[in-house]
Amino acid sequence: MSGDDPLDQDLSEVIADKDRWEAASFNFVPRDRPVSLRLPKALVESYQRQGKELGIPYQSLMRQALVDSLGRLRKPPKRGKSA
Repeated sequence: MSGDDPLDQDLSEVIADKDRWEAASFNFVPRDRPVSLRLPKALVESYQRQGKELGIPYQSLMRQALVDSLGRLRKPPKRGKSA
């Protein structure tokens, strides 16, 4: 058997060196319905700038903001303790 197969090598040093790792996101839910929205130019440009800073497409950033917002809307409000 050849030693060129990566599965035959000890990769523990690579795995342990977390500085070499990069974050990645995976979209497993199919996106099958296009939506058209009219948004203020400044809002779209803000998402474009933020997406560029984060290194992700601005439409992905907008989609994530919608998902996060919906999640917050679904949670019941926290009630304060009454005295």
